[in-house]
Amino acid sequence: MSISSEARLCLALSQIQGFGLKQFHLLREQYGNPSSWRKLSFDALNQCISKPKVSSAVLDCLAQADHSLNHVSDWLKQDGCSVVCYFDSPYPEVLRQIHLAPALLYLKGNIGLLNHQNIAVVGSRKPSLQYADIAQEYAFHLAKSGMSIVSGLALGVDTKAHLGALAAQGNTIAVLATGIDRCYPAKNKDLYELIAQEGLLVSEMPLGSAPLRHNFPRRNRIVSGLSRAVLVVEAGIKSGSLITARYAIEQNRDVYAVPGSPKSLNSQGCNYLIREGARLVGSIEDLIIDLHKDLNVSGLTLKGVADSAHDEAQNVSDAAQLVLSAVGSDTISFDDLFERLEMSFEHLSEHLLELELAGLISSVSGGYQLGS
Repeated sequence: MSISSEARLCLALSQIQGFGLKQFHLLREQYGNPSSWRKLSFDALNQCISKPKVSSAVLDCLAQADHSLNHVSDWLKQDGCSVVCYFDSPYPEVLRQIHLAPALLYLKGNIGLLNHQNIAVVGSRKPSLQYADIAQEYAFHLAKSGMSIVSGLALGVDTKAHLGALAAQGNTIAVLATGIDRCYPAKNKDLYELIAQEGLLVSEMPLGSAPLRHNFPRRNRIVSGLSRAVLVVEAGIKSGSLITARYAIEQNRDVYAVPGSPKSLNSQGCNYLIREGARLVGSIEDLIIDLHKDLNVSGLTLKGVADSAHDEAQNVSDAAQLVLSAVGSDTISFDDLFERLEMSFEHLSEHLLELELAGLISSVSGGYQLGS
């Protein structure tokens, strides 16, 4: 499939080590699309990039009249494969709205689903039988109602959500934490192939990228970013699904959660979200009615799990204390913290949750702030 000149240029820029999303968006905000960057001087580029060696490499890249696609050309020849960049019309508008939106999306399947009415369904990788059935049933009826189901292709609830949508002959989007040419986990190879044929595979990771742990939270922000709402079916208190919910809150998305037994560790995350303002899902009928009324959940924050957490405020880890020191008096986003602390996505997410559970910070629209 042919790609736009802007996407071709973005692909070339993505090969430059040290040129990331922060630099990309600073240039975009200051100077518009990449074609206009060709007119910039080294000094103008470096004001946004702040790394002379990287600025020089970007300048050389922009000066080239044409850019080779050798690293993606064979993949693009396959049926349904395409690459779109932030500036292309197929790029989903809802995703453009998130902080540090992906510059590039690698796609395989029905590209029209990018701008569909999407809802994310996420949860435990090892759900109980009851909640696995709920995930598939709810995804089935949501797909029947006209919504596309977005999830992360993981085992457990993600798999059940994708299968429910496909069983309804509806639409589903799988967002990958690997290169789009790799299937992870390997057990879901058949599902991966089926979604490529009947739905849509999405990744921001370069082709061939391995399933590195720090890429999964990056995947989660796209799962929520593509969706108008996130439904958490079953999740532990430290699960990746709460990271997705946190991103949803920051992105001003609606968050729904299915309640569970207070005795179940796998339900603590959902019960926690509900207590902090997520909308309780009592039935699929109520959920569909609520979604189609286009209601918006307001006032959702992630604070301490219980009042007793404040007693442990002084017992957070040294690494969490470092994160706490980076949260100043103003609201700060997850991505700004990530850039400032040079900490992995996974570790930063864990320490933020640790601070929230201790009542030392709150997650609010736009990021994090001190206090509960």
